[in-house]
Amino acid sequence: DCQRRGVGSTLIAAVDQVVTSHAIRRMWCNARSPAIAFYERHGWVVNGEEFVIPPAGPHRVMVCRKHERA
Repeated sequence: DCQRRGVGSTLIAAVDQVVTSHAIRRMWCNARSPAIAFYERHGWVVNGEEFVIPPAGPHRVMVCRKHERA
């Protein structure tokens, strides 16, 4: 029911603020495969092969590269 209402984008923006203010070097998540385009629109990239989390289904690891530091 919350899809396409900006809830996810608001959450991603909040995560970005926390990552920036705490100098976190790497942020990642397990994203459901159908949601990959959403994460990519927000600057995240796929990292690795698809895997299944029962009963949720196929997932990919997504990494937020815009916050990565050496």
